[in-house]
Amino acid sequence: MNRLPCSSPQKRSSAGRPSIGRPSIGHSIDALDAASHYPIRPPKNIQPVDDWMFDNLAGGCALPETSVTTYHQITVPGRGPIRWQGEYLRECFATDDGPAEFYRRRKHWRAFAESLVRPKSRMTNPALCITDNWSCGYFHWICDALPRLLLAEQVRSTAELTLLLPAAAKRYGFIRDSLDAFDLADVRQLSRFQRVHCDELVLPSHAAVTGTFRPDLIDAMRDRFWKHVSAGSTDGTAAPCTRRVFLSRRDANRRRVVNEAELASVLTNHRFDSVAADSYSWREQVELFSSTSHLVSIHGAGLTNMIAMPPAGRVLEIRDRVDLTPNCYVTLATAAGQDYYYAFSDRVNPQQCVHHGDVRIDPAELDRSLDQMLNDPVSEFSYRRMRTSANTPRTENRPTPLHSS
Repeated sequence: MNRLPCSSPQKRSSAGRPSIGRPSIGHSIDALDAASHYPIRPPKNIQPVDDWMFDNLAGGCALPETSVTTYHQITVPGRGPIRWQGEYLRECFATDDGPAEFYRRRKHWRAFAESLVRPKSRMTNPALCITDNWSCGYFHWICDALPRLLLAEQVRSTAELTLLLPAAAKRYGFIRDSLDAFDLADVRQLSRFQRVHCDELVLPSHAAVTGTFRPDLIDAMRDRFWKHVSAGSTDGTAAPCTRRVFLSRRDANRRRVVNEAELASVLTNHRFDSVAADSYSWREQVELFSSTSHLVSIHGAGLTNMIAMPPAGRVLEIRDRVDLTPNCYVTLATAAGQDYYYAFSDRVNPQQCVHHGDVRIDPAELDRSLDQMLNDPVSEFSYRRMRTSANTPRTENRPTPLHSS
């Protein structure tokens, strides 16, 4: 790990590494992982006619360099990105075009106006930020924000850091619940019209481009979740990993499966439990999925819970038949050590967006997909992950679920 004093956090050499300019007391950078690459495992049941859906996986996953920057005398707003030396920091945006889009939509004027009315308080204890403009969604919180917290742990003891949360985070209970698994000095929830001037702020880079993942951090996060949840369990014996879960959206207000009742017999025949994850607390979800071997869901944030499943499980994503669906859960399955399968759904209203419209699933097609997923032989990849999981002490941390099948 190398500490680099820099005059600007956004200046980088042609090789992609932070450039070392005129030393400044303003901030320093701790360089962590070098850029790397790993292959993505294609779906176990891929058909040649569907190759076009997964073409972007052929080249594998490129992982960027990671680092942790420590700033001194910097202000953090309750809403909007952090500004440093006249520029909004890239780490506060989920994508590379985030800063340009922020200016294009003239949000910088709103940020400036709000800065005039926001009261400013001072924070002398070391602070930490891990969020960007997408972090309040469940998938992005678990897969993008929390890995940044793990990066910060490689540089600083988080027991001395106070995590600053943006105003929008207040609406989402899973954010505070999941943070209980980490050893932080404090968590401070900011309000919209609030600014905190920090004597010292720790700001990790993104661990990976959103939709891609570092397998080592996914494994570390699973272990952290299991250890935290099992610590509060009265029974030290982990339940068998045999549960089969179908994630229902019956209580959702969009992207519902309109013929879910027709699927009941298919799911029952294959011994799947229909579960509405939204009715579970974050802790209960970890407990549930820690004993799940097979997970089925339409494309959506519920599939993020495969992280809590023991390695070598199987995940089936029900995707749109026509439009291209993001392949983030294919890459997550590889990083989490799960076998990935897919099936199709059809939008009730083809004019609606894939991410909003209700869908219909063919029961016969689902039956065939489940049959294949359940009866496929164990792959060499899954066998290695099972052996690795079985021979490491961390598996003993797997909690006993509150809701048993």
